[in-house]
Amino acid sequence: MTIRCHVPVTVRVTGELTPERRERLRRAVARAVAARLAAAERTLAERGYGARDVWRPPGGPSD
Repeated sequence: MTIRCHVPVTVRVTGELTPERRERLRRAVARAVAARLAAAERTLAERGYGARDVWRPPGGPSD
């Protein structure tokens, strides 16, 4: 069975970000999303689904 999910991510910024702060924000959001995906994969594994059953977009950490 294939299940695909679209998960929107919203980041609200007040004011202007410097390029350095924008990059720090980008990395922080990427870490947060990766942590949530890892938690979802653990939950799927607990329910009997293996890594091969989980679709990952190209260019992700497993490529």
